Amino acid sequence: MLRMYGMKMIREQVKRFSKKLPWYFQDICVYFLKFNRFPNIKNPKTFNEKVLYRKNFKMNERVFSILADKFLVRSYVTRIIGDSYLIPLLYSTNEPDSLREFDWGKQDAIVKPNHGAGMYKIVKHSISSAQVETLITLCHSWLDTDFSQVQREIHYKDIPPMILVEQLLGDGVTALPDYKFHLFRNADGDFDFVLQVITDRFTGKLTRYFYVNNLTQTFGDLTQSSPGFELDLDNLMLALSLSKQLGADFNYVRIDWYIYHGCLYFGEITFTPVAGFGTGYGRSLDRLMGDMWQYWS
Repeated sequence: MLRMYGMKMIREQVKRFSKKLPWYFQDICVYFLKFNRFPNIKNPKTFNEKVLYRKNFKMNERVFSILADKFLVRSYVTRIIGDSYLIPLLYSTNEPDSLREFDWGKQDAIVKPNHGAGMYKIVKHSISSAQVETLITLCHSWLDTDFSQVQREIHYKDIPPMILVEQLLGDGVTALPDYKFHLFRNADGDFDFVLQVITDRFTGKLTRYFYVNNLTQTFGDLTQSSPGFELDLDNLMLALSLSKQLGADFNYVRIDWYIYHGCLYFGEITFTPVAGFGTGYGRSLDRLMGDMWQYWS
């Protein structure tokens, strides 16, 4: 018990001290707290380490900010693969107070900012005026958040923040599975891929499944062997093909999708998943994905 208490105190002190350091050293400290080992950022081997390398040395191009912007990326998707895969956008604004004028009675929606991750609010069409005011306060707090500071992802710094209101896919109670294609450019110009399927997102108890260069056999050493539903292989093959088009200019990128009522919908483009601190891969898949990411420097 005393040993556990002592380790907790050490971790808290490391966390508090690290916030005063440059971002590079903060990443080292956070990685240590997550994995109980130090990362090799300058000569990375694992996937998480290569994400850290990209964060610290390769994110100065404007394109990363444009495609991480949940509003601007819609234009990119439309240009590359067409707009039929976009979730309908009901409203957008950089003035949260204008949400009072939006007609919330027509359909369920999901409200989120364009300049970060993990911030969203499901709004049912029966929302009251008091709930709208609470939502407006929340949106103001989102717009005041410099998401680049949250986990030191500099490409979020140059995204002008705004609020998006999208049509809600599903009932808002049970989350649709997320289908995340990690794409790694290989020597012949095509991509190796890892499909990451996430369920139970709304409950906070994420369940993850991984498929490496196939859509039928999950990666072997994970405790969660396979999801409790059949994959829509036709739509996932289409999503893989479209992902390769969207990610054609990058050595690594993650493209996210949803499937609803048999239709495929684009989610987002991500360049630094979990900011380099993804604990859900496991050590062997973290290393395998690092090996697949050949052109990281």
